[in-house]
Amino acid sequence: MKLDILLAGTTCVDVTSEKFNFIEDIAGDGLVIDSSRMPTNMNFFKEGTVSGGGTLNIAPLISIAGGNVGILTYLGKGVHKGLDICGNFIYNLLLKYKINTDGILLHDKMPTSVSFIKPSDDGRDAILHCPNAVDQLNLLKRKIYNRILSLRPWIFYHLYLGCIKEMDKNDRIAKLFKKLQFENIITMVDTHTFSKNPKESIKKKEKIKKYEPLKKVLKYTNIFFSSYEEAMMISNTFGYSISKIEDFLKILVEEFFDEEIKLFGVTDGLDVYSVYGNKKEVFGPLHIRSNYFVKPESLVGAGDSFRAGVLLYLLKNKEEFEKNKLNLREAINMGNLISSLYISAPKENRYTNIKHYSSLIAEIRKNR
Repeated sequence: MKLDILLAGTTCVDVTSEKFNFIEDIAGDGLVIDSSRMPTNMNFFKEGTVSGGGTLNIAPLISIAGGNVGILTYLGKGVHKGLDICGNFIYNLLLKYKINTDGILLHDKMPTSVSFIKPSDDGRDAILHCPNAVDQLNLLKRKIYNRILSLRPWIFYHLYLGCIKEMDKNDRIAKLFKKLQFENIITMVDTHTFSKNPKESIKKKEKIKKYEPLKKVLKYTNIFFSSYEEAMMISNTFGYSISKIEDFLKILVEEFFDEEIKLFGVTDGLDVYSVYGNKKEVFGPLHIRSNYFVKPESLVGAGDSFRAGVLLYLLKNKEEFEKNKLNLREAINMGNLISSLYISAPKENRYTNIKHYSSLIAEIRKNR
């Protein structure tokens, strides 16, 4: 079977509650990764609002809009049709939104991944992420790698660098991407905000160890977007000297653009900066400010849903992307539109505002 997109890695249940006192000590720290702090006697579905996270901020949006998408990850075994309660919740979401399940692997000993989110008034939610079974996902293992090849995705998307123990060892993501590019599979990677205080880290020009492997990965990456804060911290870690985000993208072009078609970008609130092309011809940096300002119900998944929109546009315009003839402005606007629809949806059903691609592209072209 040939997929448009295969998303691999962090697939979790997000549980959100203002009553999560057990993560008060990480409030404002952004993302903390620690499976040892996983609550053992909590009924997640009674304690908070439950939704899909990680790849589930992306895959259902693309599927609803008309893409052929699959997920490759570990879920924990249990008594709910062979899965634990969170794995069963995720699997039912995959079935409901017609997401390919041929990449779902079962782990005998470890539970499904869960993120606990405590909202904050300043928008910097405290997030305790417990990778659990996903920490054991090694995509270079022969059986798992062969499963990727059997699904023949046009784009392979890894979420998230720095969040999966097995894939963060020994430059495994870079090695995987090199092999996939040899198979003519387009590669995409995503990272996260690895700082207790991003603004302070940026100010101090702090080098953050979890971003260091990204330098080798980007050599074999076709598509990469980061937030503004992540871009600045990555820049400091890589030893770049920049005064504005366009400088960051220009350095990435110089260092990583080769014969492969590439699309790199940075999101900063309503603003997106992007570059596209190969070493022979580069478009950008292009700055686009979103026309789709909404009052968000939650900003969790805003960046992921933006990427979902860009990916949707790419898979509907494959030939243009591969021939360096992509309408970059439309691609970015699709990301902005889908992100606005996603973050403004009720927390109980974050996919409810998403429409088919034909309606979405008509909306974009109406507002040109």
